[in-house]
Amino acid sequence: MPIALSCPSCHADLKLRDDLVGRKVKCPKCREIIKVPDAGSKEQEEVRPAVKRKRREDPEEEKRARRESRRSDDDEDDGAQEDEENRPNGLDHEAKVARLLKDMKRRGVAVGSAAPPLFRMLWAMGISLPPPFFLGFLTNMLLMGIPMGIGWSGAMWLLQWKGIKMPAGLAVAGTAAFALLFGASMGFYYQWKARSLKLPPWNTYPRGKHKRDPWWMVGPIVASLGIVAIGAYAASEAQKWSRSIGGLAVQDQVRPKAVDIWRPLTAPEGGFEILMPGVPKRWDHTANLMGKSVPRPEYKSTTNEGGEFTISYFDYPENTPEMREPEFLFDQLRNDTLRHSGLKLASECKLTLGNHVGREIFMDSPNDALPSRIDRHYLVGQRRYTLTADGPFFHLDTPDVRKFFDSFRPTEPGKAPQSTVRGPAIQNPGPVPAPARPLADAPRSKEVNIVLSNG
Repeated sequence: MPIALSCPSCHADLKLRDDLVGRKVKCPKCREIIKVPDAGSKEQEEVRPAVKRKRREDPEEEKRARRESRRSDDDEDDGAQEDEENRPNGLDHEAKVARLLKDMKRRGVAVGSAAPPLFRMLWAMGISLPPPFFLGFLTNMLLMGIPMGIGWSGAMWLLQWKGIKMPAGLAVAGTAAFALLFGASMGFYYQWKARSLKLPPWNTYPRGKHKRDPWWMVGPIVASLGIVAIGAYAASEAQKWSRSIGGLAVQDQVRPKAVDIWRPLTAPEGGFEILMPGVPKRWDHTANLMGKSVPRPEYKSTTNEGGEFTISYFDYPENTPEMREPEFLFDQLRNDTLRHSGLKLASECKLTLGNHVGREIFMDSPNDALPSRIDRHYLVGQRRYTLTADGPFFHLDTPDVRKFFDSFRPTEPGKAPQSTVRGPAIQNPGPVPAPARPLADAPRSKEVNIVLSNG
């Protein structure tokens, strides 16, 4: 049976359930805490007549009390409102988030939508930001669009823009357009979803009525206009960029590429002939071998694509220990080149040139930062020839490399020129040891003009 009671503060008539007897309740008018007495108790009998007498004796005072009660509701401060009305059941931010996730899961909304990773990170940092369903359109657009735009532009720069040399203005415009489009779509989605779920403001959740964001329709329109403006600017920059690229491409097509002219080089004092591109230059070096200074001439020429071709030679003195063990000499030359060039050994094989032995060594860059290098060493009597092809992406089957190596011929008196025969590849050459003694290493001295034969 309902219990009739009057509030001692505002004199409002209340009807309470009988199961609230002996408990304290809050007056819905003045927020005063009232203890519910037992039905028919002396306390209730004393309260009711007194109230009635007071209401009969002074009705103006009752009206004035009611007006003051309503005015106090309107002027209540934020702290009291949060404690008494906006934090029902004493829920803090963490508890409200947990209740929201449980409620969204019950309604079929994904947890990732109700609490995105960005918001979870901010909450872990102690920032009590409301979930995206309870934020306005502009706030969601900025929070979602800016981080996503930065991450997307970074990925595009590493994967594509850096390689094609994208202009900075066009890259910024593309990033802004993507961030604005993504942020506006997320802001529109959360506003639409909050409206369909009829979610109240965060400060009254889980109670209260849904309030529509004033930017509900204006925000998407403004975002669309911004995207159109940025798109127009990006299109203008892209057109300028494409014209510049097209002009360079046309210039490259019109400009004739220089053709490397290979000519035979004959060096009578060196006892060899070979094909080399362009006009090779001769450099006179000296090699320090067993305490003796030995002349080491060198011929070098380059191609238009950046390839470099070199041939050098010098004579070992009589009874040199290296001449008795040619394979050991070739191992020393290989290890010395690897140690000073920073390259890695790709392959090597033995060579024969008539009755003479040789070694072919292919060295590649570990990370494509250095050009590849291919060396060929020959021992012809007491003389050692070293042929080197050095250039970007050179390999054993490169046409210029094959032309250079296959054209080498020693010009021995009374003997016909011989061709090189490649032997089987050397398997497991083993670790790179330190050389037994210093090899030929001498400073460059002077450049000497040479005369090429016609042919």
